[in-house]
Amino acid sequence: MKVRPLLAKTLSSAAVLSTVALAQAQPKTCTVEAATFEIYGHVVDIEGRSASAMMPLIDELRALTAKAKDPSRSVGAQLSVHDSQRFMEIADQIKSVRLSNFIESGHSRDAIVVQQMFKAAWALYSNPSAFPADTDLPGNFLMVMRVAFPNVEAQAVATSFPACTVESALAIAEADAETRAINNPAIARDFPIVQQLKAKYGIGPSGVFDPTRLTPEDTRTLRRIQLAMQVAIQEEGLAKDIQNILDWWRMANLVYETRKEDVATYGPDIRVLGNTIEAQQNTFDDRNKAMLGLWAKVNEKIPSDEMKLLNAMAPAIDAAGTLDKRLLPAEKDSSSQIGH
Repeated sequence: MKVRPLLAKTLSSAAVLSTVALAQAQPKTCTVEAATFEIYGHVVDIEGRSASAMMPLIDELRALTAKAKDPSRSVGAQLSVHDSQRFMEIADQIKSVRLSNFIESGHSRDAIVVQQMFKAAWALYSNPSAFPADTDLPGNFLMVMRVAFPNVEAQAVATSFPACTVESALAIAEADAETRAINNPAIARDFPIVQQLKAKYGIGPSGVFDPTRLTPEDTRTLRRIQLAMQVAIQEEGLAKDIQNILDWWRMANLVYETRKEDVATYGPDIRVLGNTIEAQQNTFDDRNKAMLGLWAKVNEKIPSDEMKLLNAMAPAIDAAGTLDKRLLPAEKDSSSQIGH
């Protein structure tokens, strides 16, 4: 009979107490919903300002393309040297703005995925026998992490956060779950009994009970303890889910930061996105490598708003044949999902 190692871990971890203190010190308004919505609102604001800044550029571009009367010839071939150079300058400016929007939109999408994963974690906490619907992609990605990382441990975060961020909000939620588990009265009452039974049967701290060796009375005792500790076990499961979400978000945030570094280093070309993080992968442990792969799969299955817009616009621009294709960033080869 297996009794999960929640008791030994939670009661002996000084780091957990640091996390509890952190949770109590943070503003109660720092929630995952508030932190993710702030990112979404920031991106909406950026897109609005970008649209205003691009309007005069688009008007000037239209004026230049109007000079190209022959639809069978390229725009550049029909413009003067000065107009052609200006066309290229405007195209580069628009491309730079749109690439910036592309990166920010991906970051916003990741924040929304975190919010939905967090919602799914709470739904599973409330009903452990439930399973996310097929259409709930974030919920299903959460289940993938459960399978991929069955032995993940909720980690205490002793760092003090200066502001409410997605990371700090998740840390607070994880600390709250751990606190509720620790404060469950069944733990203080039954932990010594479990330890006595382990000593009786010669089982180590991380070992499990063999049902064939237990006396009927000890079997009933363990079953009673398991039932009494079910709430604490659910709290531990929630904390583990949040830890997985937190580590996924940290990887998503690293992708976001390195994408901006890619543009600063190599210029505004979507094909360079992923160069920096690809160079760092050799330093990743297996868990972070898996998280990067999972981020790529989320990126593939849940495209950002800007990617949806690019995909929708590309056929129309190809059909019109009036704008330089450099206005639309070219997609990276599908064999590499990191740069998408």
